[in-house]
Amino acid sequence: MCGIAGIIGTEARNRVLLDAMRDTLTHRGPDSSGTVQLPRVALAARRLKILDLESGNQPIRNEDGTVTVVFNGEIYNHKALREELSVAGHRFQTRTDTEVLVHGYEQWGIAGLLERIVGMFAFALYDHSSNRVYLARDRAGEKPLFYYAEGMQFAFSSELQSLLRCPFIARAVDPVSLSHYLALHYVPSPRTMIRNVHKLVPGHYLTVNPATCSYHDTCYWSLSAQSDRDTYAIATERVRSLITQSVESCLQADVPVGIFLSGGIDSSILTGIAAQKMGSVSTFSIGFPESTFDESPLAHQVADAFSTRHSHFVFSELDALAALAPVIAAMDEPCGDQAMLPTYLLAKEASRSVKVVLSGEGADELFGGYDYYPRARAPFSLERLFRRRPSPQSFLGEITTTSGFPLLTEKVMRSALMTEEFRQELEGGTADFSRTEGALAQFRDPLTRAQATDFLTWLPDDLLLKVDRMTMAASIEGRAPYLDWHLIEYAINLPHRYKARATLSKVILREAFRDLLPQNIRERPKYAFRLPVTHWLRTALREELLGSSAVVQEDGIDASAFRSLIDRHLAGEDHARLLYAIMVYRRWFERVRALPATPSIVFDRDTLSTLFIQGKGIEIGALHHPLPVSPKATVHYVDRFSVPGLRQHYPELSAEQLVPVSIVDDGETLSTIPDGSQDFVIANHFLEHCEDPIGTLLQFFRVLRHHGHLYLSIPEKRFCSFDCKRPVTPLLHLIDDHLKGPEHSREAHYREWVNHTSPQASTAEKVQIAHSLAQAGYSIHFHVWTQEEMFELLRLLRAFVDFEIEAFLRNVNECVFVLVKGKLVDEEMRISWQSERNAFKQRIIAQLVHRL
Repeated sequence: MCGIAGIIGTEARNRVLLDAMRDTLTHRGPDSSGTVQLPRVALAARRLKILDLESGNQPIRNEDGTVTVVFNGEIYNHKALREELSVAGHRFQTRTDTEVLVHGYEQWGIAGLLERIVGMFAFALYDHSSNRVYLARDRAGEKPLFYYAEGMQFAFSSELQSLLRCPFIARAVDPVSLSHYLALHYVPSPRTMIRNVHKLVPGHYLTVNPATCSYHDTCYWSLSAQSDRDTYAIATERVRSLITQSVESCLQADVPVGIFLSGGIDSSILTGIAAQKMGSVSTFSIGFPESTFDESPLAHQVADAFSTRHSHFVFSELDALAALAPVIAAMDEPCGDQAMLPTYLLAKEASRSVKVVLSGEGADELFGGYDYYPRARAPFSLERLFRRRPSPQSFLGEITTTSGFPLLTEKVMRSALMTEEFRQELEGGTADFSRTEGALAQFRDPLTRAQATDFLTWLPDDLLLKVDRMTMAASIEGRAPYLDWHLIEYAINLPHRYKARATLSKVILREAFRDLLPQNIRERPKYAFRLPVTHWLRTALREELLGSSAVVQEDGIDASAFRSLIDRHLAGEDHARLLYAIMVYRRWFERVRALPATPSIVFDRDTLSTLFIQGKGIEIGALHHPLPVSPKATVHYVDRFSVPGLRQHYPELSAEQLVPVSIVDDGETLSTIPDGSQDFVIANHFLEHCEDPIGTLLQFFRVLRHHGHLYLSIPEKRFCSFDCKRPVTPLLHLIDDHLKGPEHSREAHYREWVNHTSPQASTAEKVQIAHSLAQAGYSIHFHVWTQEEMFELLRLLRAFVDFEIEAFLRNVNECVFVLVKGKLVDEEMRISWQSERNAFKQRIIAQLVHRL
């Protein structure tokens, strides 16, 4: 089990950002970490060691280093695949299941690999030869994968909070997603609560082109109807065999394994099989002081029947209050499932003795276990997801999804709970569930169609989210044996009569394990897991609920409507599900706003900034970090640039690919550069020889509307003005004017590099310029060459802004600070410290504290 993250595009060289995204996932993989960083592709992973504890740290490559992978999850059939690949001539360096991915990709390609692997997973695989990145997610959606793709920026991560470390992702709520959440208490894939951030749909993979950051979404697996029907006796044996095989696969680990035992039929079957295979197994259950909600006696009975090492915990309302904040932090995306609270405590307690737990998620969806399935109707599309059937017993009416699952609100109520701004935006947006139409239309039986609905939405976006986030918060791995895809395909197609009869659900599942389970466990009806949240919101959680009702326009919730609903609940009405979901959402949003963003990439005098003019990058700086060039690219260079210098940076290019560009000093003409998306224009210090450097630069801008990159080194003296009355350089004016023109709009993530090392400017003037630019939204990077100048800079900054010091010291004579909108944060340490670096850092920090 791991957490993975990556950046594709210009920000791939931003090591600070990559490390921040990776280390935000430390709870998912506390045992080790690793990265691989290339000009336009950067991959990172945190690892929780489950298999091959000695080796197998990620990223993992194939023999010749042409395929690299970062992986989250488990491949349960990795041993069989390893044997097949070894026979084909592949050489393995580790015993980890991750290595099967790189060799499997070499042997079968991405489609063939995904067709063969069995398990839960999300991975990113980079094929260096074809320059393609593949992002894939397992069939049921056990492991999460978020991604952002806009313009020339692409990023992905196992968790939303890791992805939001990217400075180019705006933390704006999507009104359509909020509406879905107010109905369902979760956000269905592929949407997330954040605009332009998506969840990769289960059973899909993306193919990303690092050169353009474009991508293609491919469905490699989906639910499918099968017409063949086994007899009941054959089907019973088949179900038992498939479940037993899956449990055996899920017990594979080089660390202790346990089971979440509720006392229901699903977890009892897992416990019985595990006890037979392992002899003794650890089980964990949770109960409540209120007997109405407590199943623990049944869990104890199952534990006694199979002689497990059983641990039981009681979850009170005070535990709920204590767990609320860490649960909201751990859930990563908003989810109003109240069961996350006890699951969090259960996972924390289980982590004291095991690193893997099995749970029963998926059995209800596959075998028709939910008590609302008999009421399911048969619509053919989730376009009709929100339906209302009036009932005098409810203030909203009985409202359900197409599977029969009760919604939180109807459309009118959802609208009333949202601010006017969000309501207006919502009018133009509709729910997009087109991905489910084909899957649902195949199933003619209403029960099967209801199961498919929940399998595609409720299961991955709520239940599996709960298991993944809460176990990962405790740094243990959760596995769901019922979600082996062979079992999924078989069980979903079982006839209605095999799954439900009169008042009895999961008929075939009970029959398949008749001899294994105690009789009262086998025959007990489905028990809906419930919590006394209605009471808790009036007692232990009351202050949290009231505190979440403040006016926060950005999150889209109408504060007055929310407060009115709270008052009605406190007066005796029951709105616990909806109130809890909104409280969680608003607390989640507060956390999202407070998450630190990482500064955009800045290389020391290498990259001024990255602008996007019709999707093309303009980079200004020296060629210390050359841009990636296609083997077929044509590099146009200004005639003042030396060809030997170009050959040094681009040795793979032939002489025919280096084309000189003529330029006249008045900037009125520029030689015609033929169309070609891979073309690069490179210039070096030519502007200091031009009569009209601004006009010449504009010419380059016009050229680059249709071409690749401009690599331009700007002479500092010609473009840096330190007149405090006009504290912006002519270059800034130029770029701003260009981007404000009718053809272009300024990107929100645009950052400007200003070098303040000219001897013409005093430290005070530098600070004045920096302050003005910071107020305008620019990121200002200071190069401070002496300790005394650093202290003077800090002293002057305090006169303008309140700031926090989180600076990395680069060496004895240099320190780099970044001022972003009035707050001082750290910039990447790129120069190795000397042997006394730690003592030096402590000494400098002590001096800072003393002087400030």
